[in-house]
Amino acid sequence: MIAVAFRPVNRMTRLLLLPRPAVGYLPVLAGAGAFLAMQFALGVWRLTRTSSGMSNKFSEIARNEHLGFLIGQNAHVFTAYLLLALVGSWLLRPVVSLWCAACPAKSAWRAAGRAFLLAFLLHGFFVLRLVETRPYFLKDIDFGHWYYRILEVIPDAARPGAHLVLFTVAPLALLGWLFFWHFRSGKSGAIVAGVVAIGVGALVIVPMRAPAVAAAHSDGDSRPWNVIIIGSDSLRGDRIGANGYQPARSDGAAADGVSPTIDALAARSANFRFCYAPIASTLESGISLMASQYPQTHGIRQMFPDRETLDATAAAIRPIAPMLSSIGYDTAAIGDWCAGYYDIIPLGFDEVLVSNFDNFRIYMSQAVLMAHSVIPLYFDHPPGYRIFPQIRSFAQFVTPEVVTQRVEH
Repeated sequence: MIAVAFRPVNRMTRLLLLPRPAVGYLPVLAGAGAFLAMQFALGVWRLTRTSSGMSNKFSEIARNEHLGFLIGQNAHVFTAYLLLALVGSWLLRPVVSLWCAACPAKSAWRAAGRAFLLAFLLHGFFVLRLVETRPYFLKDIDFGHWYYRILEVIPDAARPGAHLVLFTVAPLALLGWLFFWHFRSGKSGAIVAGVVAIGVGALVIVPMRAPAVAAAHSDGDSRPWNVIIIGSDSLRGDRIGANGYQPARSDGAAADGVSPTIDALAARSANFRFCYAPIASTLESGISLMASQYPQTHGIRQMFPDRETLDATAAAIRPIAPMLSSIGYDTAAIGDWCAGYYDIIPLGFDEVLVSNFDNFRIYMSQAVLMAHSVIPLYFDHPPGYRIFPQIRSFAQFVTPEVVTQRVEH
């Protein structure tokens, strides 16, 4: 005779592994939607307060001549809140159901209230996560100045590991449980979980592409070198250590000079000390660099050329980027607002990631998105740029750290 004994599963394990949904999507969607509606109202209020408090020509033109555009931009932003509400309800439903396991099945108001509170906490977590992922964004966000200091209670030596667990391991484990919960909650839950999994996979995989492979030399033994041009706007050559400049101080951060990395590079490089810009302005000099022509030849001789002049210049020059592309190079122009001219005139780059201030409405659009802080918070990634392309060109957001990160990527 064989005796088989089964140990009773405790209540918490049963709830975690064998879920029985206590609430539907609608109460959770109502709670998450109410929180995001409050965030949308705060965003509109911040934008209104900022524009009404500015007694200058910019705000006057924005209100009197472009009010319809501003309203349209806020309507476009509202679609992002709707998307966040749908995603948030999917994320929160298992937790709300677990929390409401002891509640009456018809307690929809209680479930909605708890979804509202959980949406608040989830939003706070993503703000806190900026400390690890994008600390440079904190100075421009309207909340979080005190909140992110919570992490300072963690000892310095333990922070890397603690941040890894808190912002990577724990979210991935929770996400895995959420998928498991939805798959086990019934047919509709499994379908929704499958759709979400496919959508997430598409967002991750589609933006990826294999890097272009440079063409080989004619002898077939090696490939051409990579070409990296680093431009620093308004940096004087006679204030570089490699060119003989010594700061007044030689202690602390100045102990190694003003440009130790550049100096180290110059020590093993050819250093052209007498290299002059053809004109003392960024746009015209940048085009000269890319096209190997003087301003009087390529035609751009001031910072604000009209469209006719830009089109004539684009047709007359042969920039270096398309020449390199024709032999297998992958080309990109990456920079902050100083590099905005790469968006003003086409110079043949495969990809352009710069701040754009080509017209007044672009600036207003960025002002709207910065007022709605959930947009740069949740949509600052390649899929998000497809919906809100302005994000990747924010002057406030495209800091040296962001430019460096984009170049490295």
